[in-house]
Amino acid sequence: MTLQPALKSQYHAALAMLRDAIGRAPDHAWNSTDHVNRFWHIAYHVLFYTDLYLQPNEAAFTPWT
Repeated sequence: MTLQPALKSQYHAALAMLRDAIGRAPDHAWNSTDHVNRFWHIAYHVLFYTDLYLQPNEAAFTPWT
């Protein structure tokens, strides 16, 4: 087994868990100030950097608006 399929599998599993967490998060959690970072900010950060790191190189990345 090469490393690439194992990493791909782990990325898919992690993103599936994130999707589940986003789907289960109650509406009030999205903008709650109970924690330093709001839920939406953490989810955005994960997706933004996942997109960046999956690019062939940094120059290929198109920043989100």
